[in-house]
Amino acid sequence: MYKDDYKKLKTVINQLKVKYNFKGLYHFTDFKNLKSIIETGCLKSRAECQNSEIDFLDAANEDVIEHTKRDIKKCVRFYYKEKPPTLYKNEGIKVDNAKPHIPLPVYLLFDYELILLENTVFASCNAASAYVNFGKNFDFFKTMDWDKIFHRGSLHIEDTPLKREIISKRHAELLGLQDISLNYLNKIFFRSKADYKRAINLFGKNDKLEVDASLFNCNNNYIEDYTLEIHKQTHKTIDINLEFNRRNYKNYTHRIIIKDLEPGNIVYDKRIKFTNGTGLKRHGKIKNLPNEQLRFEYYMNDILSVEKTI
Repeated sequence: MYKDDYKKLKTVINQLKVKYNFKGLYHFTDFKNLKSIIETGCLKSRAECQNSEIDFLDAANEDVIEHTKRDIKKCVRFYYKEKPPTLYKNEGIKVDNAKPHIPLPVYLLFDYELILLENTVFASCNAASAYVNFGKNFDFFKTMDWDKIFHRGSLHIEDTPLKREIISKRHAELLGLQDISLNYLNKIFFRSKADYKRAINLFGKNDKLEVDASLFNCNNNYIEDYTLEIHKQTHKTIDINLEFNRRNYKNYTHRIIIKDLEPGNIVYDKRIKFTNGTGLKRHGKIKNLPNEQLRFEYYMNDILSVEKTI
């Protein structure tokens, strides 16, 4: 059901699309959470996930969440634009896995229609902020500080009241008061080809899956792309080609696990040590594997980063 003034809201949405390149509502999560999201067919709030005992990687800062009001935790939360500042330090696989940590970030882009729904609320800045204002109608929505909400570009400037205000407003949110159906989902954006390939391996090809690194900060390290070349003779050989985001991969742990599909017994398990090279690409080979279908897994700092049936 739509809000009573949904037609007026549509006019503001159209203005945002033209002036700020507004694409829709962004929900930011980790790749680990995709399976449960897709299986349930909807986005659930943090509180509902906990009540339903859904295992999920929490992308939020624990100190912030601890002081967030219970009513906000019951909401499904969206941003109006990509790269909200709070995510800058969280993306990518950290050398020490320090929290808050979003090793394999993913954006779920939802349709503008969420703005029109009766069960959504507008927050003028971060919904957990002491300075936030909430509203549901056209009069509130049209007066939100859109210039600051859609501010793009670097904030590496002197700390001033204006900078703090921009950071706060860039965290403006849309809150869903109930589960949000994936019927409103338009795109799932990945930062790397490796994550995109993994999604296809797990969920099948879908026009909604897309790579767009420009939406991400691309901080820290991760596997940007990979190829696995399979050679079958008496035994199976795999040529492994990896491309990293940064050259400091020596500072991370690396592990390859290969399992048979049924019942999942491990047939190969080895930790790899790299020396930092001048390039981002590394090559390896595994020989004498069983000549049957296997599950290949590559872990970087114990974060599952490549997952493929070979």
